[in-house]
Amino acid sequence: MKNINLVNFVILLFISGCSTIKVNRDYNPAVSFSEFQTYEWILDEPKKTGDPRIDGNTLLQNRVKSAVNNSLASKGYQKVTSGTADFLVTYHVTLDKQTKIQTINTYNRYGPGWGWGYGRNYYPAMGTETFVYTYDQGSLIIDIVEPVGRELIWRGSATDKVNFSHTPEQKKQKINEAVGKLFQQFPPQTQPLNQLDCFDPRPEICTMDYQPVCGFNLDNRSKTYSNACSACSDKEVVKYIKNKCSE
Repeated sequence: MKNINLVNFVILLFISGCSTIKVNRDYNPAVSFSEFQTYEWILDEPKKTGDPRIDGNTLLQNRVKSAVNNSLASKGYQKVTSGTADFLVTYHVTLDKQTKIQTINTYNRYGPGWGWGYGRNYYPAMGTETFVYTYDQGSLIIDIVEPVGRELIWRGSATDKVNFSHTPEQKKQKINEAVGKLFQQFPPQTQPLNQLDCFDPRPEICTMDYQPVCGFNLDNRSKTYSNACSACSDKEVVKYIKNKCSE
C-alpha cells in the first residue's frame, strides 16, 4: 500500500508541477518594427474553437486584452482608437486534447533495518506501472498585422496545459505570464537585409579578388576587408555587409 501511494504521489506531482509555457515567434524581417509607436485592436471576434468554455468567454477576452495592453504599454506603445495606427493587434485561442503516458518503476521488499535506504539487505523486486491521462492543451496566438493591407507581420504563440478549475486569479496570472513571455523579444531585433552572418568552421584559405565588405565584431566595431572570405576568416568577425565600412 505504501508503494502504491508513493507512485500515485509521483504521478500527481508530475501532472501538476511539470507544465511549462512554450513560446514560439515568427516575423517578417523586412518590416521596420523600430518605427512603430501606436497600435489598435482589430475589432473582429476571435476565431471559434467549438469549445463553449472558450467561445464567447468575455472574461478570457478581457484578461488577454488587458495583458497585451499592459505589455505593449510597458514598451512605450500607445493604444489609439482614431486615426491610423502603426500596427494592429488581434488574438485567437486553440484547444486540443492531449494524451500523456507515463511509466514508473516500482520497488518493494526493502530489507529490515534499512528503511528507504540501500544496503546489502535490499532485495528489489523490479516492476513497472503505466499511467495514462488526458489533458487540455491550449495555445494563445497573438498576431501583429500591417494596417493598410492587413498583412501578418508578426506572430507569437504560447502553449501550455490548461486547467479550467483554476481560480480567476490563477487564470489571470497564467495569461499575464504567457503574454509577458511572448512580448519579451518584441519588437524583434531585425538586422539589415544585406547583413550576413559568419559561420563555423571559418575559412582558412581565401582568394585575392577584391569585393570589399564591412565586417563587425561582437561589440559592433567594424573594419573593411577585401572580401567576405577574408572577413570571416577573422574569428572576431561575427557578421558583415557588402561594401566598404562607412567612415
